[in-house]
Amino acid sequence: MSELVAPRTTAMRLRRAFSAEYRDFWLIVANGVLVRLYFEVFSPKRVVAAFLTELTHREWMVGLALAAPTVFSCLPMLFFSHRMETEPRRMPFYARGARIKWVSQFALLFAVVMLPRYPMVLALFFVAMCGLFGLGDAMGGPAFGDVVARTIVPHRRGRMFGLRVALGGVLAFFVGGLISRCLDPRLGLPFPNNYLLLFGTAFAFLVAAQFCFMRVDEPPLESVPEQTQPLADYLRSALVVLRSDVNVRRFCIYRNLSPLGWVPAAFIIPYALGRLHFPPSVVGTIVSTSVVASSVSNLFWGSLGDKRGNSLVLRYSSLFLLLAAASLAVTPLLVGQVTQGTLLTWLVASNAIGEVGLVGMMNGQLNYLYDLAPDDQVPLYVGTVATAAAPMLIFAPLLIGWAAGRFDYIVIFTFGLVFSLAVWISTFGLGEPRPQQLRQRRKT
Repeated sequence: MSELVAPRTTAMRLRRAFSAEYRDFWLIVANGVLVRLYFEVFSPKRVVAAFLTELTHREWMVGLALAAPTVFSCLPMLFFSHRMETEPRRMPFYARGARIKWVSQFALLFAVVMLPRYPMVLALFFVAMCGLFGLGDAMGGPAFGDVVARTIVPHRRGRMFGLRVALGGVLAFFVGGLISRCLDPRLGLPFPNNYLLLFGTAFAFLVAAQFCFMRVDEPPLESVPEQTQPLADYLRSALVVLRSDVNVRRFCIYRNLSPLGWVPAAFIIPYALGRLHFPPSVVGTIVSTSVVASSVSNLFWGSLGDKRGNSLVLRYSSLFLLLAAASLAVTPLLVGQVTQGTLLTWLVASNAIGEVGLVGMMNGQLNYLYDLAPDDQVPLYVGTVATAAAPMLIFAPLLIGWAAGRFDYIVIFTFGLVFSLAVWISTFGLGEPRPQQLRQRRKT
């Protein structure tokens, strides 16, 4: 009898999962899938790093491109969080941020067409447009977090973010092949037209992704303040959050340490192209393996966060980052001791381990922050943590980019190893914001 009931129960679950009740869930998943494709084709750590390395042959320019979006996204975020405090709907802020991103991406495409003969001018304009993109994040980021937190219940968020990455990863695996083909000299696309094709594809993914999210039916707010409090008072509220919640303070310490751990690994592409003399098509290989590693692991991270809490996700994912940093620190010692093929395999494997850690950290950080924030204060918490985490997100890429041009990469990767250890240790101080919910889920 049970054999007859099981298929019917499974069918009922499937019907419910794709019913109107889950419409917004799947729209947010679709948004994440397309955002994943966008960031694989326009990855600051890979494709953008390869483009700027080929364009200028200066590592500090890659560091500048990594830092610019953070300057314009994290620092003004509290201002935009304050602006939306008395608004009954937050989706219009997301839409305005989306339009800023579209303008920055289109201007960037135009510049690649018009300025290839002036590499430094093109590179600096490119970095400026990355900064403008960050401004779109500053406006849309708190709105995105607020809508997601009110639309998706806490015990489904890990699954949702896991599906965003996992399903996106299935498609993004083929993007790695596209990148390899576009950057392969045998295709006949000269520089920078090969990158122009990739950036144009990324632009299409970005627009489609943000249209998906803008179709989500935003739940009404339970209450909206009648008057906007002065900005100075709002900033004091952010300080109160930092002073009163020990988990927020410790989370901000963790967030400031983590860039010093992962940024050195973001220079794998300049290292591979500039120091190891691999061809640009190696970017596609690294993207494909990264996609597989992050997609498979993210299903685990999402399930772990839903069942056992996101503080544990941050601890375990930071351990993977530490393992990746240790293997990267060994890489310069292998040069000249092993074949180029073996060296590439080692580099790709190190990057894949790091991706497992990074995708877990991103999943855990988002959900941990949403767990910390009361339902009516998500924008305040998002803006507070983003601003408090900004210093190292800005200075770490600049510092590592400068150091990469001055010192041997063994210094850079050893630096990453030391701080990856510090990141892992810092996670042991993070308390779990929803222990009662987790206990109830374990009982059921």
